[in-house]
Amino acid sequence: MFSRREFVGSAAAGLMVSAMGRARDGHVGALPIGTQLYTVDAELKKDFEGTLRKVAAIGYRDVELPGFYGRSAADMRRALHSAGLSCESAHVPQRPWDAGSFGLATDLEAVVRYANELRLRYVVCPMPWLLHTNTMPTFDQSVPGAFAKALYSAATREDWLQFAQFLNKTGARMRRAGLKFAYHNHNIEFREFAGQRAYDLLLEHTDPALVDFEMDAGWITAGGGDALTYLKHHPRRYRLMHVKDVKKSQQANTELMIDGTEVGKGTIDWRAVLKQAEAGGVKHLYVELDPPYAIPALESIRISRDYLNQLM
Repeated sequence: MFSRREFVGSAAAGLMVSAMGRARDGHVGALPIGTQLYTVDAELKKDFEGTLRKVAAIGYRDVELPGFYGRSAADMRRALHSAGLSCESAHVPQRPWDAGSFGLATDLEAVVRYANELRLRYVVCPMPWLLHTNTMPTFDQSVPGAFAKALYSAATREDWLQFAQFLNKTGARMRRAGLKFAYHNHNIEFREFAGQRAYDLLLEHTDPALVDFEMDAGWITAGGGDALTYLKHHPRRYRLMHVKDVKKSQQANTELMIDGTEVGKGTIDWRAVLKQAEAGGVKHLYVELDPPYAIPALESIRISRDYLNQLM
């Protein structure tokens, strides 16, 4: 028989092994550390397969696609598998950003077919189209915030409510196809209408059974919001998260301007945020940085992963 001392010692050892198991490589708690491939978009356009292998060599296994790079679902699946990467989520805009790509409002059935063939679990709308026209307005690309002003400055509260219904309708189609649907924020959603943020309108007027949310913690911070507060107030609405940090110099704005940095080098309390994210039902973490980059993008996602990997 074990003595009391032996029992206590054995139990303590078991707890230590359990804790070590939770701190396994590539996870924060039970959450896998993935990356959104938008960060290495320029590299992918030069050498798609080679860049996927470099991402895997850093230690990532879970990735999210920013688009489909003109590849068939079968070709995309082969490339990801060859690199040792899994992919359950992809971004598809409301309207195509360039010729030959998909849009949720223009090619929904093609998106459904592609997503199922690629064996995705999530399709994510990354940004709204609130214009009452299909034509992109002209704007000075050298002026910070000009893109957001051109696309969103004239949007009304009713436009955002109509967009919420678009999300509900799209989410219903995805659900019938066996897919999940989510909306990803930037900071344009932090414009206020009669004291209420457009982001809060979307949370209020979308059906939780049809529309999940992918929190971009960096963009929420850049909009003057607080990621931890949103996670606490809206449990089970967030299933995916972009792990993105911002510098102390970040000024709150709604013009798509962000002063980003590697995860762990900015202002966000990731230990608290990720603890709440796990408790609230988030299932996937995707490291992401926005250009321009102070150091090579692959190095940025390596530094970010190394920081997250040592968190409990």
